Amino acid sequence: MKSPIPQIIVGNRKKGEEFSLTADLSKVGINHVYIQPGVYEHSNSRTNISEAHKNCIRYAKEQGWEFCIILEDDVKFTHTDSYRYFLDSMNNLPKDWDVYTSAFYTCRSFEKDYQNIYRVQHFAGLHCYAVNSKFYDTFLSCPDNHNIDVWVSENLNNYCYCCYPFAAIQEAGYSENVMQEKDYSYLLKGKELFSGFAQ
Repeated sequence: MKSPIPQIIVGNRKKGEEFSLTADLSKVGINHVYIQPGVYEHSNSRTNISEAHKNCIRYAKEQGWEFCIILEDDVKFTHTDSYRYFLDSMNNLPKDWDVYTSAFYTCRSFEKDYQNIYRVQHFAGLHCYAVNSKFYDTFLSCPDNHNIDVWVSENLNNYCYCCYPFAAIQEAGYSENVMQEKDYSYLLKGKELFSGFAQ
């Protein structure tokens, strides 16, 4: 994995609040990130969220990054080793990968590809994910009023992958998407969360 890792935080979680993170990223080894402000100018929350994520991709494209890792400001890592596990597992991705995510909440197709790498289709959840530069323009073509995660995963031709066990989940709290407090942990029932490297 090349250094420095191109990391972007997208926030804020709620309009009008000062930027804050629900996770102490230094505990998982994240110390230098570019912060991309949230978008709130549209009446449709899906458009705001989509545009905020696309702004991250625009920045990565401007920087000429081969890939970027995007974290939402409500990301919650499952263990102090989780981010290193996520990065290390990227070395096992096939060369044609488009998007690599740390977890999902709903998914239509989930098939093991190699070691802890699984192919996924039609998933929801982009709280910690990587995007390959070859997919930047496709990502940016997502129409307004769409859930960005669902749209992206429906337009990948099965080049989207997920690590499993999951490396990061979404902290319960206010959701800009549905404009209320939400806890999606019930959707993780039966799923395995990364609990650290074997000693």
